[in-house]
Amino acid sequence: MTKHIVALLVLLATVPAHAAGSVYAVLPAQGVGATTEATLVTQVMRLALQEQSLALVPAAQTESAAVAHGVACGQSVIACGRLVGESTSATHVIVSELWDQAGALELKVALVDVRIDAQPAWQTHRAPTAEALGPIAKRAVLALVAPDALAGLLSVKGDRGLAVLVDGVEKDKTPLVAPVRLAAGQREVELRATGATPLRTMITIESQRTTTITACVKDGAVVKDACGGGTDGDAGLPIITIAGGATAGVGACRCRDTAEAAAAALRVGRLPRGARHADP
Repeated sequence: MTKHIVALLVLLATVPAHAAGSVYAVLPAQGVGATTEATLVTQVMRLALQEQSLALVPAAQTESAAVAHGVACGQSVIACGRLVGESTSATHVIVSELWDQAGALELKVALVDVRIDAQPAWQTHRAPTAEALGPIAKRAVLALVAPDALAGLLSVKGDRGLAVLVDGVEKDKTPLVAPVRLAAGQREVELRATGATPLRTMITIESQRTTTITACVKDGAVVKDACGGGTDGDAGLPIITIAGGATAGVGACRCRDTAEAAAAALRVGRLPRGARHADP
């Protein structure tokens, strides 16, 4: 048992660090004859969601909500997940049970959609050994959240105070708190500024990649990419995409957020090996 626990702890330490409107919570796994392993499985699942940059309710908040609904949680893990989701503003709650079946471990997972009144389907996974449990738990939770895990990100840089709308819905204002997570595919982006003609453009969101738009207000309109005029001498610089999916939007505009523009310009000369130019 000790070596099994150590193996799972090693897995936790080596999970790599890596967000639509879904907010997830991971309910502590219910262990039947495998309490210690259930605790570690819960941590593996949380880390798997974190590395996908999905919005995740803090563990302490989730656990406190479960304690507050102790009676219901003791009767039904599905009902518990729904109550915890309502208490924490999570849209989805991952619930799980771990059973020790004569030496083998059986992991059951389900995704409770708090927004609809429907019974979720359980998915069952068997781990022949405790060492195999961690990877199985990670694959199981990623399969549950696949639509969000396969999404891409939208980053908008440039002037402060630009309202960012995607398909007609306002998501945030610049500077963004975090990149906007969107399902892969064609999206209409609109950038609005007070007293200026808005910018509307179609973009393609790619799974696991970031699409960056640089925009500023110029001559009474929100414009993309080149927004500083010819006096800067380098208007129209392209967006630079770093190998691996990271992006740096470079605009030669006299944006009001001059510190950000200066930092972006400096990065042009410090691109890591493997950087490539992307079409604006």
